Amino acid sequence: LWPDYDSSSARFCVRLEGADAAGEVMVWYGSAAATTTSDGNQTYSFFDQFDDPSLDTDMWDIDPYANVYTSNGRLYVKGNFARYKGEFAGVQAKSRFDTATHILEMEMIYEGGAYGHFGWADGNLLSYNRMVFRKAAPTGNRQVQPMKASTYVLIDQNWAVPPNTYSIRRSGNTAYFYVGGTLVKSHSSSTQVPTIELGPHFANNGGTDHMI
Repeated sequence: LWPDYDSSSARFCVRLEGADAAGEVMVWYGSAAATTTSDGNQTYSFFDQFDDPSLDTDMWDIDPYANVYTSNGRLYVKGNFARYKGEFAGVQAKSRFDTATHILEMEMIYEGGAYGHFGWADGNLLSYNRMVFRKAAPTGNRQVQPMKASTYVLIDQNWAVPPNTYSIRRSGNTAYFYVGGTLVKSHSSSTQVPTIELGPHFANNGGTDHMI
């Protein structure tokens, strides 16, 4: 079951191996004796709902000076403002994916009170290629940012604040940004939208508190 469910409704994703034609997915419900077979790791190319006592370092690289921990199925990320002088730091997935064939979906609870971003990237402290949602400052604009080989653009978008679900995908030289399943911004550029493989990334500058 992902991305969410409660006592009266649920959303879920199904992985259909080898499906080559349209068909039907049958769902039975209402049995109090039923047990879940939900398995995000078998359904998605990359999945982490942060329910381990600590962040899985087989899946993630953690900046050594960032303050990172998990609690109650949530990931808390805070950079180190004193050491990095405002540069972003946090966590970067070890795996890389083709962003034209993979959609990154993130459920954010709180974007943090300082500069920060979350989305696709190719590095932890210094990422030179990325497609991210970006919070410019505690009182500044919310933006989206494509960056290719350090050439980037900051686009004011003022996306809806968390809690919400945020998704990013790419087609050719166009990056697409979604909030709550709705497209909020697209940007096309052969010099600003990266086409190399990227991984999930969460970071902020550590000026105030954690992003969650």
